[in-house]
Amino acid sequence: MTTTTLREFIIVGQCQGTGYTLWDAAPAPTDPARRAAVLEELGVEAADAFGSVETEHGANAREAVENFLADMRRQSGLDDYGLTADSRTDCLGPDLPKSLVTTVLTRACETSAREADLARAVLLRDTIHFAARLIRDVLPTAAAITVDIDDTQLFEVRDEQEETLWFGPAAGPGHLLNDQIVHEVETLLRKALPFGGLEDAGWEQSKEGRYYRDVQLPDQSTPAWPVAVAHVRHEATVCDVEAKLTEAEHPSFILLGLDGEPMRETADRVRAAIINAGYAWPDGAMHVQLKGTGEPGSTADLAIACAILAAAGHVHPACLKRTVLLGELALDGKVRVTPRTRYAVRYAAGGFKRAVVASTAATTTPLIPGGTVYGVLDLRQALAFIARTVSP
Repeated sequence: MTTTTLREFIIVGQCQGTGYTLWDAAPAPTDPARRAAVLEELGVEAADAFGSVETEHGANAREAVENFLADMRRQSGLDDYGLTADSRTDCLGPDLPKSLVTTVLTRACETSAREADLARAVLLRDTIHFAARLIRDVLPTAAAITVDIDDTQLFEVRDEQEETLWFGPAAGPGHLLNDQIVHEVETLLRKALPFGGLEDAGWEQSKEGRYYRDVQLPDQSTPAWPVAVAHVRHEATVCDVEAKLTEAEHPSFILLGLDGEPMRETADRVRAAIINAGYAWPDGAMHVQLKGTGEPGSTADLAIACAILAAAGHVHPACLKRTVLLGELALDGKVRVTPRTRYAVRYAAGGFKRAVVASTAATTTPLIPGGTVYGVLDLRQALAFIARTVSP
């Protein structure tokens, strides 16, 4: 008679509600002091990546994970509770897995890298917006600039017909674009260029050479569209946010909930977030209506703000298609997680392929089948992501 020896295994991953994403599994140390130290260390690292650490016994890693899943099936009442498609199952084979800590940190670094990419895109976009404002104060027809990225200097300013309005090497002291304005523009460039990402931001190499980049200045007008629609999907809520901007002698803002009643507190919070994020409140009458079923709550803040900004012309309304927007807005424009966020994408349907949530919820929000969840820090990052990744 053969006796199977059971031993303890450490399991690291993330519960997705209807399944479990396995990050790693490995034998637990047999020394009690070492075991306690490892569990404490992994607990901290897993929490940073919004995961958890569990222990289970089995003859091997695969059996321990199966025993763990069986327990989760009993707890959840879901007979089909199992590993998700993106689980790391190579750790269940005969070979020893990689370090659990390394695996958890890798996931955390990937999330941070995505956030850094978005922050860089926002920084470059804002830099050009501010530079354009300075330049157009004296050269209102300016449409493009050339930047010397090696020396971080403004090289040339051109209009829409590609006619030169200002040329650095030959600029005299009496030019409208004086030294003070040029210095302010170059100060902005010096703060942004070291972070890179120029190619992704559309800074094309100039005919002047490899160290020169041509940059189109933002359109001076901000065309508005008749209506923009953003989408909220969480738990039993299926809600669309419809924003419409019409001409009016005085600016006004009306936000109506699913029951047709005014949402004054939400309106004040969203308006403050938009303004404090650096956007001018649109002129005219802004009418926003929530349509659908359920209770969107403050989780709809981000969708409301993005619909308003799309209706005002900051992004094309088509950029909001196939995207679920979830998050409460702080008064300073930061995107905050709500208890409902973690269940959001599980209920998404109708062709949605992206979910934009608070960065702290990006790794705990269940994945859309065939789609992706993106975490953002604030409203500006959210709008930059929407505009950059989705073509009208």
